[in-house]
Amino acid sequence: MQTWQLSIRSWSIASSIVRLQALDDEQKRWFAIVNMIPLSFILGFYVTIIATRWWQQCMALPWPDRLMLTIAMYIPGCDNE
Repeated sequence: MQTWQLSIRSWSIASSIVRLQALDDEQKRWFAIVNMIPLSFILGFYVTIIATRWWQQCMALPWPDRLMLTIAMYIPGCDNE
């Protein structure tokens, strides 16, 4: 059995034990409502947030072309090569 399968099974067993033993009736009702939300739906929001943050970081970095042109503008000289 692979590690990801083992972690999914252990999470499933742990959540079942918590649901059956540690929760009162109202908490069990909310747990049932939350479990009706598909995991792919939640993961879609997570991936969107991560991709948006990554793209914002890429856009915040100065590109080498702009930086090179700015530096070349302030350095006098002539290169024959």
